[in-house]
Amino acid sequence: MRLRNSRDFIAGSLFALFGFSVFTYAQRYDIGTADEMGPGYFPAMLGLLLAILGVTIGLRAFSRAAPVQRVRPPVWYPLLLILGSVAAFAFALPVLGYPIALLFLIVGSALGGDEFSWPEVLLAYAVLLAVSYLVFIRGLGLPLQVWPAFMHH
Repeated sequence: MRLRNSRDFIAGSLFALFGFSVFTYAQRYDIGTADEMGPGYFPAMLGLLLAILGVTIGLRAFSRAAPVQRVRPPVWYPLLLILGSVAAFAFALPVLGYPIALLFLIVGSALGGDEFSWPEVLLAYAVLLAVSYLVFIRGLGLPLQVWPAFMHH
């Protein structure tokens, strides 16, 4: 048996690890039966299915029919830019408010992509701002800082 597809092997291993972890953690709750499901039933079954899927994908990576694929090293700049924009959102939200923090998130994430267009980014920002404001702040009543902190004093 020779590993032919390292991408599938790594993906399958991560799926299996996460699935088995969820399955194991769900054992802390009452599982119940299929007729009378307890609070741990759904997470346990979902974790088990994910683990089975992961093992299947991981084993398929050794098949002669599997395409030969290797994992390429990560491209750090986009990854760090996107993670940085999420961090900027988190730090800016309580100080600068939701609209400005969301602008940091959208622009920073878009800069991490292959194609950047100011009109598309601003349109995405406007749509996401309107929809997320209506859903999260108005609809669900989440206590998000809408206006900058200095405007409250």
